[in-house]
Amino acid sequence: MIKVIEMAQSNGDAPSQRIGNTVLVVTMEVDEADDEEFNKWYNEQHLPERMAIPGYVSARRFKLEGGNNNNALTYLCIWEMEDGSPLESEMYKDQNAHPTELYLRVNETIKARTRGLYQQVFPEPGTSFEDRSGFHGERLAAHP
Repeated sequence: MIKVIEMAQSNGDAPSQRIGNTVLVVTMEVDEADDEEFNKWYNEQHLPERMAIPGYVSARRFKLEGGNNNNALTYLCIWEMEDGSPLESEMYKDQNAHPTELYLRVNETIKARTRGLYQQVFPEPGTSFEDRSGFHGERLAAHP
């Protein structure tokens, strides 16, 4: 099970998140003793820096819960992007070339990380399946 750590900006009571045609999925592992500083860096510095780069659309962070997770890393961030071009931008390169002191400290505590850039294949790019019926009852069983 995954627990939401940060939500996208909200409109009134309902959270809203724009979606892109591409997602950058990043997972990281840090010792529990380093959680506070890691989350401070990610939430207060890294997210705002990256979201300032044109082409980043939104981001959400999650923390892994439970004990039966097949060696999954603890932290997950899903970055919605228009495409992969922000990773090649001058702003992105400049941010990476000038790390902050907080990043340098936190980077030493990251024990593992994965990163993958995924392009949407279905449904039509920029769209998603959503339950707008308001019914969240019993789901049908998956086909065998």
